[in-house]
Amino acid sequence: MAIHNIDGTHLKRQKGIALFITLVMLLIMTLLALYSMQGTILEEKMSGNSRDRSMAFQAAEAALRSGEAYLAAQTIIPTSSFTSTGNADGLWTQAAAGASPRWEANIWSDNTKSKAVSTSLSGLASNPRYIIEYITEVVEEEDKVNLQNIGETTGSGSVNIYRITAYGVGGSANARVLLQTTYGKKI
Repeated sequence: MAIHNIDGTHLKRQKGIALFITLVMLLIMTLLALYSMQGTILEEKMSGNSRDRSMAFQAAEAALRSGEAYLAAQTIIPTSSFTSTGNADGLWTQAAAGASPRWEANIWSDNTKSKAVSTSLSGLASNPRYIIEYITEVVEEEDKVNLQNIGETTGSGSVNIYRITAYGVGGSANARVLLQTTYGKKI
C-alpha cells in the first residue's frame, strides 16, 4: 500500500463561496419558516375569535329563549310591571320617541335593570341577560296582526306586543352579541 504525503502545495486555495451560499440558503429557509408561523398564529387567533363569537351568539340565543319562556308562562302581565327605569325582571316600557333605545343604555351589567339567565354553556365571561319592553296592545277590531301564518288574523281579542332584547358574552368580554325578537301574546 502506498502512502501519499500531502503537503498542501498541490491544493487550490478555497474562496469560501460554498459557505456563503449555504448561509444565504439557511437565512431564506429561516425567513420562510417565520412567515409560515405568523400565518399559523393568525389563523389560530381567527379561529379563537370565531369560537368566542359563536359562544356569545349561543348565550344571547339562550337569553332570548328564556325571555320568550317568561312571557309564555305568564297568564297576565300587568302593564304596571313595566317601568321606564326597568326592574330586576328586566321589564321596561318602550323608550320615548327620539330617545335612545333601551338596549343601548348601560344596563347589561346591572341586576336591577336586566334579567340574568343561567345557562348550561360553560366558559362564558358572564351570564347572558335579557330585557323585555312592552310595545303596545293591538286590538283585533282596529288593527290586524298576524302572529303565525301569512294572511291570517289572530281571531277575536287583543294582543300585547313585546320586544325582547338579549345580550350574550363569549369566553372573553370582547365578543358580545345582541339579539332581538318581537313577541305577541294574546290577552
